Amino acid sequence: RRQFELVASRTQMRISLQRYLQTREQEEGEFLKRILGDVLASSEHYQAILLYAPDGSRVMDVLQQGSSLVSNEEMSFPQEGISLFFTDLNENLPAVWISGSLYLQGEAIGSLHILSLLNDLVDVMKDFYCRDVGGRTSLVLFGREGQLQILQSHCDKHGDSLWLDSKDVRALLDSAELLRQIPETPVQINDHWVMVLPLDDRLGYVWVD
Repeated sequence: RRQFELVASRTQMRISLQRYLQTREQEEGEFLKRILGDVLASSEHYQAILLYAPDGSRVMDVLQQGSSLVSNEEMSFPQEGISLFFTDLNENLPAVWISGSLYLQGEAIGSLHILSLLNDLVDVMKDFYCRDVGGRTSLVLFGREGQLQILQSHCDKHGDSLWLDSKDVRALLDSAELLRQIPETPVQINDHWVMVLPLDDRLGYVWVD
């Protein structure tokens, strides 16, 4: 969310987008492209920056080398606020789409979509990879359609699989009994103790067992 707000606050980008949508002049488009290129280069985590018009058509995009797979991504135009959802890149790199509307002088002029890697979260998980060293940490993330994706670090002793599949995890997260105990106390499920903590911006949960 903070990443989106920092990028969206660039007044010149919003002015250039509005001008380009009004004129479609090549020079204005090239200037806007350079602005987006500077945004992309501002963070090693950014993989793509997309701009959409208010009618939902794509205006422009800039991509990191090797990220051409996102060129066919169709983003829904946010109705309000900022939305986030998880996706997978090549080599199973976890990433998140951060999307929201752009405004200039109170008028909606389009939408901005940022694809950012989740390296920091993955690095934290690597420190808690096994139940025998203080609990195994997994990420339970929501995709665009609300589907669950479970990410966890490799454990030589217990393998790569969570002891519950995504369907069981979804059922547990939806259960009133478990949700009432988030995040105050662990919950016993069969022979496991589980702690579930919500991530910011409704991206998903941290699951520790």
